[in-house]
Amino acid sequence: MLIKINKYSTLQLFRYIKLSFAKRMFKTRPDIVPDINDWLSIFKYDLNVDITTHRDITNSYQKGLREVWGIPLDVARKTFNNVAGECQISSKLCDLLIGHRPDSALNMMSYTNYQTSEYAKQIEDAHNLVLETFKVDKLADKLIDRLQEISAVRSKKIPYWITRSTAKLDSAGNVFIYASRTGKGYDREQEIESTGFSEYFKNENEFIEKLDAKQLDLTYNK
Repeated sequence: MLIKINKYSTLQLFRYIKLSFAKRMFKTRPDIVPDINDWLSIFKYDLNVDITTHRDITNSYQKGLREVWGIPLDVARKTFNNVAGECQISSKLCDLLIGHRPDSALNMMSYTNYQTSEYAKQIEDAHNLVLETFKVDKLADKLIDRLQEISAVRSKKIPYWITRSTAKLDSAGNVFIYASRTGKGYDREQEIESTGFSEYFKNENEFIEKLDAKQLDLTYNK
């Protein structure tokens, strides 16, 4: 299936989540942490094969979310589906948007092709409508600003390289680039070394700063 990934806010959030996971797991389980230059992967394992690892990671994040928000992970999918319904998007498109099969496996293999250009346009339009209705970009602005505020609290032990490893984008189309990715009293490379992550970052390609600000999305064939 084709998956459209917006540069903002999806790709920016992927990057923060990816680096957060690397910070948590690289020193103990480097085998499940994807390469620093893999833009889209957060985990590096086959969830259908390494079932125990996936279960343990999912359960730990479920616990964290319940402690902070009091809600489980699957609420995000339910909320997305509910908003799609309120936007009068058909049940078939709703299923496609959340990764469900709208038809039986036999129908999908033998009769229905959801990768036609017309279906792709319908799915993209529906997806954009849900995100616009839910004001996802504005929520992302607040989430990213909050993450940067928390990272400034040193007792939280959130390294700046999570929030300063890429240019910061926002919903208004602004691109903020940290000058040499250093700030007053801050040196990113020194922090990477002092926190013990030099091996993880050693082959880093600074891709996001090189993207034209007008390149708003990419398509990932999965």
